[in-house]
Amino acid sequence: MAPGQPPTISRGSFQGEMRLDGRFLFMDFKGEMFGQPFAGLQIIGFDNMQQKYISLWLDNTTTFIFTTSGTRQDNVVSESGLWPDALTGSQSAVKARTTWINADEYLYEQFMVMADQSEFKSMEMSCKRRK
Repeated sequence: MAPGQPPTISRGSFQGEMRLDGRFLFMDFKGEMFGQPFAGLQIIGFDNMQQKYISLWLDNTTTFIFTTSGTRQDNVVSESGLWPDALTGSQSAVKARTTWINADEYLYEQFMVMADQSEFKSMEMSCKRRK
């Protein structure tokens, strides 16, 4: 969660479903974070007017709605946005990268952008389809 700190490892699962005539992917996450129950909802779609992927995130640890937008090249979607910081009342830049490894597996990485424009990986999520 901070530069130079060891990662915190947790397990979880999600159920994904295409909705609204296949225009949006709804992903319902469940697991734990820092030993507490965690639930989140992500909605992803392609905005034809902006020609960008838009991602919306909500969870049970905050009251804000977090959005990112970006583009896809081959099997990688790269996004950026502003992350509300409840401790400071300001926003921090964030970047995200989703790499589709194959039809059953993807890797999500999130990077916080510091004031000096340096970045550190703040989250990594490896997902595999359960068959």
